[in-house]
Amino acid sequence: MTANPLISVLIDTYNYAAFISEAVESVLAQDLPGEEYEILVVDDGSTDDTREKIKKYGGTLRYIYKTNGGQASAFNAGLAAARGGIICLLDADDAWKAGKLRRVAEAFRRDPRTGLVRHLMGDMDRMSKQITSAPKKLSLPDDGDMEDFLSRRIFAIGSSALSFKKQFLEKILPIPEELRICPDEYLTSHIAFYSKVVTIRECLALRRLHASNSGLYSHNMLRTENLRNYITTRELLDALLRERIAQTGTSFKTDVFALSETNVLRAKILLKSLAFQKIQACRLLLAWIRSGRITAFSIFKSLTMLLAIISPRLYAYLNKLYEENGLFLRIKEKAYPLK
Repeated sequence: MTANPLISVLIDTYNYAAFISEAVESVLAQDLPGEEYEILVVDDGSTDDTREKIKKYGGTLRYIYKTNGGQASAFNAGLAAARGGIICLLDADDAWKAGKLRRVAEAFRRDPRTGLVRHLMGDMDRMSKQITSAPKKLSLPDDGDMEDFLSRRIFAIGSSALSFKKQFLEKILPIPEELRICPDEYLTSHIAFYSKVVTIRECLALRRLHASNSGLYSHNMLRTENLRNYITTRELLDALLRERIAQTGTSFKTDVFALSETNVLRAKILLKSLAFQKIQACRLLLAWIRSGRITAFSIFKSLTMLLAIISPRLYAYLNKLYEENGLFLRIKEKAYPLK
């Protein structure tokens, strides 16, 4: 590898020894010459045999071990060590498809103002079987409309689909390390204040669905610890974004926090329902409805919360069918405008 590679591939991991070889192999299979990229594996204090799994790659990659501090701290350690002008993120439980690095490099070369390149991701199960493929027409925050981009940032694509130009990334680093999960949303939301965003509307990576996923998926939305972490993280992300907006003097015509706060509401209602505090859950929903800060999409979300109050388990089951049959993706394609 060269002393200053064009691309730094940053793989963050924590107790993902079962998956990390597949992630590394998906990078090594890319159709770019090895001298054009480096691979860094940042181990956030794993207690499994991750180190042993990495040893077989020898000098093909750099392995950085640190005490456990959460994903933001792992990103910060990797970003500080990265030598490339472009940083491509890859979670250790995910994998890239062929041609990903080449496509990303081409997108950055087209316009020097581009600071973030992202693409679509499909889903795979624990055994690496692909179970969904994101459609090309998937509704996403508009690359050229910052207000739309920030309003719908919760639709942001996961870490393994994100690549950044280092010169723009440095304007928003370090990532606040209180973000033990979801630092990818911090990066995408904040870099948009300083650079252009480009989306490749092709599925170039696969996200692995399993019990340890953060966020709210049908398979983990009944875990109370996950719900609490989700609420805390979303509220912190919103607070950090408010600070950035104030710092840059940016103003918007619409409430860019409405959709995010609707999803926090969903998590809080599920948490109350699981604790059999259904009256409190109803009060939360009524307070939101009376707030007058409701968009068409948040009305749809709020109505589904009635089912979550009645039976959170049925809600999770129907949500699973929703996702597996592709209805979830089709609805997101036609997501109600927030303007």
